[in-house]
Amino acid sequence: MVKPWKIVLLNMLLLCVCAGSANVPRLSSAPSSPPAPLAFNFLATTPAHNELVFLGVSGRRLWRKDAVRAALEDAARKVALYHGVEGHFTQQGSRGLGFFDSEAVVEKELIFDEGLYKNIGKDLQYNPDTDVYEYDDTIFVRTRYAGNGFTINYPRSPPQEKPVWISSPPWSFEGFVAGVGYANRHKYLKDAIIKSYEAAVYAIIRNTSNTIGGSVDTYKDSANTLGSVDVNTAYTVSSSAILKGFYVLEIWIDPATKAVWTLAVAISQ
Repeated sequence: MVKPWKIVLLNMLLLCVCAGSANVPRLSSAPSSPPAPLAFNFLATTPAHNELVFLGVSGRRLWRKDAVRAALEDAARKVALYHGVEGHFTQQGSRGLGFFDSEAVVEKELIFDEGLYKNIGKDLQYNPDTDVYEYDDTIFVRTRYAGNGFTINYPRSPPQEKPVWISSPPWSFEGFVAGVGYANRHKYLKDAIIKSYEAAVYAIIRNTSNTIGGSVDTYKDSANTLGSVDVNTAYTVSSSAILKGFYVLEIWIDPATKAVWTLAVAISQ
């Protein structure tokens, strides 16, 4: 027979074990948000101190130095776009009354001095201790380019919040034409970021110059015994412009979907 004092001691030990296990922290399954530098400060590249800031991105490589070099090449490509880029955008489409009776074709092209960005890397300055950042298998390098810096006043986004310019894209800021580029999630985050700032170039071109044409054709469907009338609508939207001073101000990455938005400005010619 178990003595009463042993039963009391056993219950006390069980209570201590249960209380201790209740204090053990549990792992959360919720996705983590980007760290503070990536959420705002690191991806805001407003000009400062007569220097232009260009953020380059690259995927992770076997050797970190190779990833940094690729990110520097991406930053140099943005410098080339800053010096001048010609862009063409054309969208053609047609739509009928049927659910499947529609199609759209988009043609676009960016023309800039590719030889320039391949040789401009030596002019980019960065601190390997403070200007290199890694997030989601992507290497970010924040570079500075000494040149004709400029001042621009625009409502900067608050830290770690979705920027207002995503839902209300601006058209201009004090003499600069503005545009917002978007790219949905890609297999690699760096590809989405590149597609996003390229889309910002096209957005500025569309805000600068648009030519819209269209036609509506009405015809009787010979196969329809009720004698109904079908309507086919065709349209063409084309834009073309030469931009100087294309410059990215902010990049925002949705922490949940990994979609990317880019706010940029330029001077149209």
